[in-house]
Amino acid sequence: MSLASLSLKKKLIIAFMSIAFIPAAIISMFYYVDSRRALEANVGETYMILLAHILNNVEQQVEEVYQFTNWLYLERDIVRLMERSPEEARRYDQQAISVVEKIESQFRFLPIMEHVNSFFLLGHNGLDIRYGPDSYRVEPSQFVDEDWFQKGMNQVGELTWGDLTKHYSPRSTNEYVIPVYRNFVHIHRGKVLGSIVLLLNPTFFRQSYSGLVTEQPAALFIHDAQDRLFFSDTTGPDAPELNWDALLPESADSPYFEIRQNGHSYLVVQTVSEKTKFRVTLITRLNELQRQRQIITITTVLVAAGTILLCSAFSLFLSQNLGKPIWQLMETVNKIAAGDFGQQIALRNQDEIGALGASINRMTQQIEQLMAERVKAEQDMREAEIKLLQSQINPHFLHNTLNSIKWMAALQGANGIREMVSCLGRLLRAVMGNVNEKITIREELDLLNDYIHIQKIRYRGKIAFRFDTKDPESKPPIEECLIPKFTLQPLVENAIFHGIEPKEGSGTIVISLEKKGDVLEVAVCDDGVGISPDKLRILQDLEQDTSKGGINSGIGLRNIHHRIQLIYGREYGLRIASEEGQYTKVIITLPVEVRSDAEGLDC
Repeated sequence: MSLASLSLKKKLIIAFMSIAFIPAAIISMFYYVDSRRALEANVGETYMILLAHILNNVEQQVEEVYQFTNWLYLERDIVRLMERSPEEARRYDQQAISVVEKIESQFRFLPIMEHVNSFFLLGHNGLDIRYGPDSYRVEPSQFVDEDWFQKGMNQVGELTWGDLTKHYSPRSTNEYVIPVYRNFVHIHRGKVLGSIVLLLNPTFFRQSYSGLVTEQPAALFIHDAQDRLFFSDTTGPDAPELNWDALLPESADSPYFEIRQNGHSYLVVQTVSEKTKFRVTLITRLNELQRQRQIITITTVLVAAGTILLCSAFSLFLSQNLGKPIWQLMETVNKIAAGDFGQQIALRNQDEIGALGASINRMTQQIEQLMAERVKAEQDMREAEIKLLQSQINPHFLHNTLNSIKWMAALQGANGIREMVSCLGRLLRAVMGNVNEKITIREELDLLNDYIHIQKIRYRGKIAFRFDTKDPESKPPIEECLIPKFTLQPLVENAIFHGIEPKEGSGTIVISLEKKGDVLEVAVCDDGVGISPDKLRILQDLEQDTSKGGINSGIGLRNIHHRIQLIYGREYGLRIASEEGQYTKVIITLPVEVRSDAEGLDC
């Protein structure tokens, strides 16, 4: 298809789309690259702040170990025990008891002591003081040859940290311990008097990041001043089985960087303590960063699509305004062809298109006037037919005659006749009014009760009537909803004559009311002889025209159905259901409509 064969609207759309695509693509790409860069920098800085908190907690933990060992240096009774001779060191006298009690007191009040699995104070004079749940399950001879123990002996007064080590007691509740060694040095003479050994639970360092990392880190490493790993934790649920230590570079230009393993992104953040020279490294899964990247990608696509859509809308606006007069003419002509003559073309054009629009308006008005005259003629004819039928019997004459019979029955004490004539009089007075008016369901049921009263007397207990209102507390009440006058009486009459009367024995007619949202359903159901399937198919086709009367042809039901559709629309009307020998049910569907306060309540 060539460009010349396209409509003006399509040409404008193609031009504006081409102009919009290039700047939209450039802006979207710039936004995508800049947003990703800013997001990665923000995530890295956030984790650097987090790692600074973790490092501060680690320094505090280490400082508390220093303070505890410094307390041992300064406690005179402990120094005296360490200076005893080998013979005196084996005595458990009052001084030794006092030292043990002081150490127990420190364990009760120092926070770090809850993480100490075993404590050993070993003197060169043979002094052996222990404390902790597993201290007596471990013999010092098990770790004197360990690398951390030997290095600690060569560093006077400094703490020496060992690797995360398998516990020296197989019966311990903790599988691993972190050993810490420090020489016991006389602070005045500088002489090494023995050794201080602490076996710490791994919780000693785990609590430094507990509560700070919302997601379990993939790995956490702590290296000492000699860059030797002495603690690691890779037990998180997101931690893959990788040698993280081997992935860590010896030096990096940035304090944080990203690595990818097994299709996942991980952020490596590391910092060094100026006080202890410890290096803490955190490797965590970048779930949030990946989610934010997805958001940026989606946002970029939406921005580009929005820009293109905006330009497309602008092109549509221009094309709409340029071709609007022609499209208005085409639309009006199509509506006239469909039978809608109420539209007028409002064009300000003074050219040939404007003259054509004015001619179409004049033609529409003439056609609409002719249609109105035809409809009025048909209404006049229908009213004449109705008046002809009504003139056959003078309702006023009948009404006055019934009143005379009622008074005669009252004077003679015939109350049953008086009541029956009163019911018939009320029905006749209602017929004398406008049969197309809408009344409330309460008023319709009052008229129906008069009719039912007459039929009860006529059939002498053969027919029972029951009213069923579902959800009586609904707002507005169902009884206040409007219904065309004399809608229910013909249906009850059909139920009596064609359902209950042919049946052997008595029968029941149930009138039920139910409101379903904006739709009102009124059902008339009888347990009479029912309708055969062939006749039911004919009755259910309520649009079919027939000249026969009665329930067999359904002329009365069709009249009610057409009457409702004329008043409310084709979506409302009657539905018929029946089973031969069981029941017949007619359901009326109406819109929920109530009378305004300004309207009267005449019956």
